[in-house]
Amino acid sequence: YNDAQWGIFRDDTLLEVMCDESKRISKNFLPLLDTLLKNQKISLSELSFIGAHQGPAPFTTLRVCLTSINGFAFATHKPLVGINGLESL
Repeated sequence: YNDAQWGIFRDDTLLEVMCDESKRISKNFLPLLDTLLKNQKISLSELSFIGAHQGPAPFTTLRVCLTSINGFAFATHKPLVGINGLESL
């Protein structure tokens, strides 16, 4: 668990993915998400839903990510879908 990843999908197609060290996720979460959305010319309000990895992962990294993503889902009124990382592999 050395890195955290963000991805934008359209249907089943991965449009772009960004990665960062999990140690720096608290600092870089918002700037990386903003860059990813701008690169694809997509706003948070245009998303159909938000998917979030539920673990396993380091506790602090997972807590920071889920708290931030939950806030985005609440603010944009988008469904938040939990994804089990082991099952998705």
